[in-house]
Amino acid sequence: MTKIFLVRVKFSSSEQILVNHLTNEIDISIKEVPIKGRANKAIINILSKYFNIKTENIKIVRGLFSKTKFIEIS
Repeated sequence: MTKIFLVRVKFSSSEQILVNHLTNEIDISIKEVPIKGRANKAIINILSKYFNIKTENIKIVRGLFSKTKFIEIS
């Protein structure tokens, strides 16, 4: 089952995640800064822990260089 979430990211803050399953939106705060893909890796790691799935099952579909991303979870 594949699901796409709209993810809004806040950088350089304490780590936290807020998921709204009804609207498929996720607000996530991470410690990493958006340099050389470190923030995207941190987002994938946090989401894999939250959903208890492997990181290979999470893919950034759109917004690789943006604060707003579309992430596919399979």
